[in-house]
Amino acid sequence: MVATRLRFKIAAEQAGHYYIDLARELSRHHRKLHRSKMEYTVYGGYMIDNPGGTPSDQGRIDFAVSPNTWVTKKAINRGFAMWRKQIAIALSNFDSVQKQVYSDYKILLDEGHDPLGSNILDAVDAQDNSIVGNGSWEYSLLTSQDPALSADTTSSNPAGSNLEIGEPDQFRLMIVGNSHSGSNPNYHKIALIKSWVDSRPIPQQNSDAPDYTTDHTSDPLSNLFDTSDTNDDVLVRYENENDAPPYDMDEPYGMLQSYVANEHNNLQRVATSITNSSNFICNIPGFTALNGLIKVNWQSSTPAEIVLDVESNGVKF
Repeated sequence: MVATRLRFKIAAEQAGHYYIDLARELSRHHRKLHRSKMEYTVYGGYMIDNPGGTPSDQGRIDFAVSPNTWVTKKAINRGFAMWRKQIAIALSNFDSVQKQVYSDYKILLDEGHDPLGSNILDAVDAQDNSIVGNGSWEYSLLTSQDPALSADTTSSNPAGSNLEIGEPDQFRLMIVGNSHSGSNPNYHKIALIKSWVDSRPIPQQNSDAPDYTTDHTSDPLSNLFDTSDTNDDVLVRYENENDAPPYDMDEPYGMLQSYVANEHNNLQRVATSITNSSNFICNIPGFTALNGLIKVNWQSSTPAEIVLDVESNGVKF
């Protein structure tokens, strides 16, 4: 276990939703690239409500991450494969071009996650000074080889210009969401879980269950030793109960709800801490975060200090 203590500061009168990218902050802290496509562990930490001042009557902070399920990991890995393939194809015709040392598959959490970093918290030192410096952290941008068939003059793509006929679409990747950001052919962000679901055939109801075409309860041989109707009742229940999975077959956790600004739709709440006027320091329980991406909701207009003890070495998935 190699823990790194990271400190974040929410400024005064800035209640709302923020994002923490643990891979980015660990890379800056240790001056070496920590890969984004890892599962990072937060051992715990603490939060201070309005340090140096009067704490709010009830300061609540929530932490949410993408659902830690096999579907989420499959979707993230599919996007990773697409990202690597695009780079490999582009580099195959140019032997002199080398992959950048700090090139990495960097994705966003949800539609509210700003790739320019305006709502991402920077780790700070003990005096609230940012430890960032002039470092660079750019989220992956994919370029579609499917050209636009009509001009789009109503919205801008991530490259900062409207699409004209024949121009390729460019977009970034986010983990959760039941719809993509933007519209074809001018997407801004692609929801990985939705994209993975849309690329797969929809399971058919009862596809794994035997297809009984006859009434087994009336079969003469089945009733050869029938002294009561008990076995008939059991057989009817066996054939008709639990013939479908206990989950929605084509809408997994992570893409069920529409995105709403400043809400935690499709995310998994992993920690909550609440302070009051007599106890303005509270503990933050531990949790894990895929790709080190955390959404933070601070529900007070006072400043807040967040300190997290993070496992420096992520786990591959």
